[in-house]
Amino acid sequence: MFDKNFTLKICDFGLAVKVPLNGLIKNDGGTREFMAPEIRDARGYYGYAADVFACGVILYQMVVGESLFKCARESDPFYKLVLDGKYKEFWEKVFAKTNHTFSTDLKHLIEGMICSNPL
Repeated sequence: MFDKNFTLKICDFGLAVKVPLNGLIKNDGGTREFMAPEIRDARGYYGYAADVFACGVILYQMVVGESLFKCARESDPFYKLVLDGKYKEFWEKVFAKTNHTFSTDLKHLIEGMICSNPL
């Protein structure tokens, strides 16, 4: 969803929580395809970082028209490549799967969003 200034808004009102003073959220839940690994693993997470991860996955889905990950875990072959920093191989597999090419800038943007892991 976008606001009147075309700012991306992510909404999942079932996950709305008051953020503690240390910023570390302990709730888990959400849509697995968009969920940052630290949420899934119930390690606690920083809401903004988890939202950036979700935005990267959403951006990919908006461009390609399908989900990037079934779930961001090591057993997912695409996520494993990202986790290991094998971006060239990742984008080659994306192209083989989707026949979609990405500009270098868009690749770097998506990588930066789905690779940041503050914990």
